[in-house]
This record gives sequence, structure tokens and C-alpha cells, in this order.
Amino acid sequence: MVIAILQQIHSDHQGMEKCKLRMKSTVYWPGVYKDIRNIVTACQPCQKYQRSQQRELMMVTEVPPRPWHTLGTDLFFHDKTWYLIIADYYSKFPFICKLDNLTVSTITRVLRVLFAEQGVLNVIICDNGTQFTSSQFRAFAQQNGFRIQTSSPHYPRGHGFIERHIQTVKRILSKCRELGDDPNLALLCLRTTPLKSNLASPAELLNRRKYKTALPSIIHPPPDRAIR
Repeated sequence: MVIAILQQIHSDHQGMEKCKLRMKSTVYWPGVYKDIRNIVTACQPCQKYQRSQQRELMMVTEVPPRPWHTLGTDLFFHDKTWYLIIADYYSKFPFICKLDNLTVSTITRVLRVLFAEQGVLNVIICDNGTQFTSSQFRAFAQQNGFRIQTSSPHYPRGHGFIERHIQTVKRILSKCRELGDDPNLALLCLRTTPLKSNLASPAELLNRRKYKTALPSIIHPPPDRAIR
């Protein structure tokens, strides 16, 4: 059972510190930190795709006033497949969708599904790709009442928030492919791991509830009055 729990803790392959954060919110046993260190250092894909030790210049971004207010989006190509990534600036929750093509109609169809589930955002931050600067996408934004903000071509790090998410997701997909793991479970792990020791997970910040996973945990009822 211990091995199975360790594998669940490490299912998103995000390194030792993230494993410790995930462990603290779910399970504990004597020697668990040593066990986590052993499973991470023994993971060959993690060693292969580990992040560069080069210091990144972090972009200072104003925190939105609430979840689902400001989203970042971009397209990326990985393992012969195009994806659309959409991430919430407040909660850091990423949505990933495979694309059959890169037309504006396909992108707006994905956004319509998200709007039906989460509501319409206020601001979407994107690069200057033709899909996001097209008259069709501008009309879609006007119809749904949100604003498009593009990153400056003179300041490429202005889109750093979504670029960091893309690199994280690419590493997860690569590791899952090599190990034969389910990438959906890995993304669930990513979304349900606390951002820091004093912060909740992206899932809790976005949806204000704790997600149930395969790890042992106690799910408390919401403080709101139950519907009878």
C-alpha cells in the first residue's frame, strides 16, 4: 500500500517539494520524506526532464480580484499534437484541450464549453497569434463581453505566466508517455497539489472545494447551507 500511495503522490512528476506539499494534505508515516526522496531520485523521466537550474526572471503580475477573472491562453505543439492551454491567473488552474485544427472556430468552440461550465471571464491574455488577433475572435470577445489583452512583441516575457504552464504540462506529458502513465491522472495531481505550504491547490482556489483523488483524504462539506 505504501508504494501505491507514493506513486500517487508522485503521479504528476513535479519534483520533491510538490510531493511533500501533496503528502502534507493527505497522508503521513514515519520516514515518509525519505521515501519521497527515494522515489523521486529513482524516477528516470524526472531526472531526464528536470528543470534547468538557471534562474528565471519572474514577471510581476497583478493578482486578479477573483477566480476566473483573468485567463491566459496559448497554443502549443507536443508529440505530433496541437493543444490549447487556458490557465486562470488567480488559481493557476490549467485547462488542456487537444485540437484537430488551429482555426478560430475550433478555439472559440473550446471556450464556449468552458464558459458554459465556469462562466464568462473578464480578460483573456494571449500572444499576437493570428487566431487571437483575428476579427472573428474579436467579435467573439465582444459578443461574450470580455476584453482581449495581447502581450507586447517588444516584451516576450510578458506572456511568461502561460509559457511556464506550457513547459510544466509538456514535462508531464513526456514523462507519462515514457512510463505509460495516464496523463489525466497526472493533471489531476497537478491541479490538486497545494501551490505553497500556506496556499490551497488550484482546484480549491478555482472551485472552492477539495477534489477527491485516489489518495486517502477527508472531504469536508462546504460551509454553505446544504440544498434540501
